Amino acid sequence: MIHIGPDKLYEVLQSGIDWAVKNNYQIFFEGVKKDPPKRAATANESKIKKFFLFLFDLCPVFAAAIGISFQKEKITYPKDAINADITFAEFTRKLDKNGFRCSFLLWLFTIVPKKELEKKFKDEFVNRGGFNALMNSFDKWSLKKFVAWFLFKKAIPIILDYRNEVAVAKVKANSNGRNIFIHYGEKHVKGIVKLLRQDGWVVKETTYTDLAEFC
Repeated sequence: MIHIGPDKLYEVLQSGIDWAVKNNYQIFFEGVKKDPPKRAATANESKIKKFFLFLFDLCPVFAAAIGISFQKEKITYPKDAINADITFAEFTRKLDKNGFRCSFLLWLFTIVPKKELEKKFKDEFVNRGGFNALMNSFDKWSLKKFVAWFLFKKAIPIILDYRNEVAVAKVKANSNGRNIFIHYGEKHVKGIVKLLRQDGWVVKETTYTDLAEFC
């Protein structure tokens, strides 16, 4: 799964889900849920919430800027599919507890109007080689990537490792003896598969769809 991508990619991903439904697999999927918080947020949790909601709002802007689609509009899960993720309130609480701070990032990302950000996306990605160039850039180390890692190093253990552990716990609690089909992003799937195998599960297949093939 990926949050934004070309329509053809989502057709391929949807076909995998449809196959799993026909073969009576229990489907688990990724997606931080916006459930009501059980307690009042701390000041830093409120900042984290505001920052990530701003990033989430940028997804459709980014998608529109480079002519691709938003995952939530293209993928349909069956009614008995299980969200194997955490709530947004738990997400912000865990980030706060792990020491993630985003005051500077929040200021940096909110001083530029969204229209200007959309223009920046077009200038950077569409006019400089398109989406393929963007994908290829992920493989290159740069000062920008180092800065991004430094700013998010307290967030990555929650964004990846903790959510993987939650996903595996929900799979174990809700599989009910059925074969399972887990629809998560590639970086998550590798960690989830490792945890499942450590627990004695048999993983029949892992499929990683190369986004660049559809661009």
